[in-house]
Amino acid sequence: MSISPSLIPFRGAVVAVLALFLLLPAVANSAPRSLLDAELRVVDSNGGVLADHTQYAANLKLKSDPQANCFGPGTGGSGEKVSVPAQTALGLLGSGSGLGSIRPVSITDAFDFGVGLCGIGKAVAPSTGFWYLKKNHEASLTGGDQTSIEAGDEIVWYLVEDFNNPPPAELSIEGPVLGQVGKDIKVKVVEYADDGSRSPAEGVEVSGAEEPTNAGGTATIRNDLEDGPFPSVAIATREGAITDSAPICVGGGSVKCSGEDAAELFVGSPVKDRIRTDAIFATVRGYAGNDKINLRGSSSPALSSVACGKGKDKLILDRGTAAPVSKSCEKVIAR
Repeated sequence: MSISPSLIPFRGAVVAVLALFLLLPAVANSAPRSLLDAELRVVDSNGGVLADHTQYAANLKLKSDPQANCFGPGTGGSGEKVSVPAQTALGLLGSGSGLGSIRPVSITDAFDFGVGLCGIGKAVAPSTGFWYLKKNHEASLTGGDQTSIEAGDEIVWYLVEDFNNPPPAELSIEGPVLGQVGKDIKVKVVEYADDGSRSPAEGVEVSGAEEPTNAGGTATIRNDLEDGPFPSVAIATREGAITDSAPICVGGGSVKCSGEDAAELFVGSPVKDRIRTDAIFATVRGYAGNDKINLRGSSSPALSSVACGKGKDKLILDRGTAAPVSKSCEKVIAR
């Protein structure tokens, strides 16, 4: 329930304030294909990353949940479907239903003025907490349906267990993290405050690093592998902060670690998607709809992975290359 705890003056006003800022009118609309893609990160209260990927968003209808009573007794959903537009933070989240870790999205339509969010996957807000929402590193002061998004925006949802907790710092690994075989890898972590202000993140545990980040936000991953290349992931955690993860590319052989994406996960929406990437290592989950997935130009498509999902799907690769492809990709073309 996306509002900063600093906006809640006292415990007795919790339900009223959440209702005002987090719930909003449903908009009825539908489209045969996804309308945009944006970055989606979902982190539970223990720092576990439920999602961190590029998500394609479509206008959709989410079924309200009678068990979504995190706003208090009698606030569960009706069981009816609610229209949610693609160009909102909630629309982006709901479109990710193809990813099991964030399914289901539990909402309630118990209020006259809109839709409330209670659960994402197995992470459910208690009556003492809420889902904290950030857009492009700044806390949103409106609910998921009212937080408009554009292509390429960064959306973060984080489960806060206690309204009295201070706003969590958002950790962000500057990346992609690039390295060379046999050489140590430097990882830089920054943090964003509630207002979006940025500073080095000290005391952050980074997977693979022997010591936490120093005052400058830097940690070192020891890299004693004798051969490569290989894709991997760095995870940055600190108690009470929003976990971040980033791809690691260790260059070697024919693979050059460059560009914006060393590795990335792409998740489709429930409708027709047009997914295209030249990421060095791409994992694509098409979900549903008659999707078109284009991996032409990927530096190492043989190390990429594609599952097209439901629908009549088309996968396009560079001629002479291959990628692990599921049987759900009905048509595979090499150009």
